[in-house]
Amino acid sequence: MTDRQTLHQLIEELPASQLVAAEDCLTYLHGEKVRETLTRVGGQPPLYDTDFYAWAQQQAAALRALDWAALDLNNLIEEVEDLAGRHRDALGSELKRLLVHLMKWHYQPTHRSDSWLESIEQARQAIDEVIDDHPSLADYPRVVLPKAYQRARRQVARETKLPLTTFPPEGCPWALDDIRREGWLPPDAAAKEDDDEA
Repeated sequence: MTDRQTLHQLIEELPASQLVAAEDCLTYLHGEKVRETLTRVGGQPPLYDTDFYAWAQQQAAALRALDWAALDLNNLIEEVEDLAGRHRDALGSELKRLLVHLMKWHYQPTHRSDSWLESIEQARQAIDEVIDDHPSLADYPRVVLPKAYQRARRQVARETKLPLTTFPPEGCPWALDDIRREGWLPPDAAAKEDDDEA
């Protein structure tokens, strides 16, 4: 059996998840080989790799001129997907920041400060702005809340030096609508414990 036949047999035996990873790897290696060849032949690596700003300007000009041949489609697609992901990630990050300060407010009432209140309101505004600018992300806070809460929980434990078990491990104890509502603050943890005991 030749090396090529052996390779084909191995590929056919790969599970679907590993096949996708193998295809991605081959695509990457092929792209690197193309770049290397272009560098050797033309003496210059592609503009995308050397001057992203110039590449972006060039691509914008090609789009305006409807010059389809000048478009670097693979890198354009990658950049557009990355841009969409940045907005989604920013939303998750702001939700985590909001939860961190709400948890500090709840569990450390003696440390409360105006800066915490300011951070809470700034995070709420940032979430609202992302959703206003990108309405398709309106449901994303609900999707990312469990992950954002767990990350916030670990961060608050580190920053406050309180045991991680202080914060409910099963999930966020507050409703998302409350968390996002302007002016809403969680009650003191001590007051809640008194209510639970009564």
